[in-house]
Amino acid sequence: NFSLLIWSNEITSNGYGVRVGEQYSDTTNPDIGGGAKGGIGMNNITGNIIHGVSNVTDHNIFAKYNWWGDAAGPKYPGNLNNADLSSDWAYWDNVNNKAGAIIFEDYLTEPQTL
Repeated sequence: NFSLLIWSNEITSNGYGVRVGEQYSDTTNPDIGGGAKGGIGMNNITGNIIHGVSNVTDHNIFAKYNWWGDAAGPKYPGNLNNADLSSDWAYWDNVNNKAGAIIFEDYLTEPQTL
């Protein structure tokens, strides 16, 4: 397994922006911002059809300091207050406790100029 450091990207108009933990991938612990590798985030994660970031591993991943398409941050499981936001999803299966979470706070409140 290896860990990617993902920063200052336009992650836009995909099915999944970043999908972590698939069987065919050795990438199981990326730092998308604020993780152990010192990631700065600063990604624009917007307009992805399914999820902006999807975590199907059994551990938390970090995705702080990113723009999710809305000043209120990403949509995420268990928060019904943001279901109508224009932002991308930060998704993990918190209902069945099958996956680690995505640590996305502190998120950016406006897009980055890249």
